[in-house]
Amino acid sequence: MPRVARPTMEQTRAVFRLLGDMRELNDDPRAARGHAVKELCTLLGARQGTMLRLEGFQLGQHMKLIDAVHDGWANPAAVALWESALRSQQFDQDVLLTRSREIDAQRPARGRAVTMLREEIVPDQVFYDAPLIRQIIPLIEIDSHVCGWQTPVKGGPTVGMTFHRVLGAKPFAPREREILRLFLEEMTLLEKQGKLPWPSEKTPTASAPQPALSPRERQVLKHLTTGQSVKEAAGSLRLSRRTVEDYVKAIYRKFEVHSRGELLGKVLSGTGQMKLV
Repeated sequence: MPRVARPTMEQTRAVFRLLGDMRELNDDPRAARGHAVKELCTLLGARQGTMLRLEGFQLGQHMKLIDAVHDGWANPAAVALWESALRSQQFDQDVLLTRSREIDAQRPARGRAVTMLREEIVPDQVFYDAPLIRQIIPLIEIDSHVCGWQTPVKGGPTVGMTFHRVLGAKPFAPREREILRLFLEEMTLLEKQGKLPWPSEKTPTASAPQPALSPRERQVLKHLTTGQSVKEAAGSLRLSRRTVEDYVKAIYRKFEVHSRGELLGKVLSGTGQMKLV
């Protein structure tokens, strides 16, 4: 490995300190994963990050999302949309896995955690033309990312991580990729040694049926899910702000929620995603 790609001594120590923190939190797996994502965002200079646990993350299989923890995502709609896409198989994992095998075959020490920079996965135009990305980019305003995954036990869940920087920021470098690889490999080793005993968690079930909305309520909801404010939605629909606020209150009441974050989580998460037309 070129010296420029190797993590510094301080970065290596930071990874091991983080793993020590996770061991202390092993009675609360979600808190441990959340802490890991937050600290890695800082270490990698990322705006936001996610740790996923996946079933069926293999070529030709339908991937299932077990659970996910996030940090730094300012827009709850983006999180809900991303999780919904993962659960509904909109994420083309075969493209990712095929390309990752080509890349990994060029590196020594096969069997290590797979880590990649986005430009290693697909050409930029293909990336930006993907329907899922065209939906997510306006909501989260991110570009460059580094990702990685490892399957600790053959046939078991895969742990995947992805970290992002804002549009126009300096892209991630090979050194950040190797920091993530080090973390994933050492975390996997702790799991195999029983020092990070995360209990298994069931795959989320489909969401409950969603309430019936009037045509105008559906229009308002559609604008809210694209990240528009009430004022912007009113302008798009050529309605008064107060009228749109009344529709929003009615939508909240029907979904039994009290905030936009709760609303978007219900609308966009799970396999019962509402078709907004």
